[in-house]
Amino acid sequence: MEKVLNEISSRTTNSFGVNNVKLDLNIPSNLTFESYKTNYDIKSTKMNNHLIPRLGLEIDEYLNTDVNLDKYDVIKEPIILEYELNDNALVDVININADVNSEAIIIIVYRGNGFHYLNINNNVKENAKVSVSIINLMNDNSTNLISIDESVYEHAESNNTIINLLGSLKLTNYYSDLLGHDSKQSLNSVYYGHNNDLLDINYIVNNIGKNSNSNINTVGILDDEANKTLKMSIDFKSGCKGSIGEENEKCILLSDNAVTKSVPLLLCTEEDVQGVHAVATGKVDKDKVFYVMSRGFSEKDAIKTIINGDLNDIINNIDNEDIKEEIFNKIIEII
Repeated sequence: MEKVLNEISSRTTNSFGVNNVKLDLNIPSNLTFESYKTNYDIKSTKMNNHLIPRLGLEIDEYLNTDVNLDKYDVIKEPIILEYELNDNALVDVININADVNSEAIIIIVYRGNGFHYLNINNNVKENAKVSVSIINLMNDNSTNLISIDESVYEHAESNNTIINLLGSLKLTNYYSDLLGHDSKQSLNSVYYGHNNDLLDINYIVNNIGKNSNSNINTVGILDDEANKTLKMSIDFKSGCKGSIGEENEKCILLSDNAVTKSVPLLLCTEEDVQGVHAVATGKVDKDKVFYVMSRGFSEKDAIKTIINGDLNDIINNIDNEDIKEEIFNKIIEII
């Protein structure tokens, strides 16, 4: 049965084909409930419950994982969660509860092959700071669905990085409420599509508290006949006086047949705010390619070097050298 998923925050005319994605998509029956490989004390349990995350695909059974940070709990080493799929299906819900004045870096890595549906509930209380990196290193014919729902309170900060590489179907929904005054949110993401991959990405941030600060920064690469829709929305709600929001996308096209659609939205019902958005789409600059080739690189290697430079700032947000190296190696391999 066809499902309507990933609804845009403010609808446009249907002829644009960006309001949602309609797919005949079901969760496979071969679910796995093994816990993560991790360096931190967490609890993972099989759960049966009827959930409808903001992505829109219902969940009745899933692996539930809680990452709880107590008041004033500052975790100095990154918390790393790793999962290897083996031609099976994983539906996982990760609940991140960061209490007052707590701080942590959380890195979540997926490898292997199969169907993956991740749902994160991120609660960042007063004066807390949480950085979450989600890294898809799964194989080419995988399905990767991500749904994130977060609440950020007074003087709290949530920093997110999404690296979404291989997979024939990649849907992402990120929804953030900046509830408290002086709350901050950032989302840095990388997407890649080739062959006939379908990507539908929906980022929504609501600036609600006074002097809240939101930032979305995305770099993508499309090759072959990949088809991508990116919806970015920052909504300045009434009462968010003094707030700032910025959203940017750079889409690098490696093929004339790739399709890219981008919808950057700034919505506002408050006067005293600052909002900026920008989208840049095109091929790798020929002058840059020529310059790098003049230093002894082949054309292909020159393009890879330039693209890695474009991605460098985002990938460097990940606080683990081995995982960063693995990501860069994967990008060099697939481009």
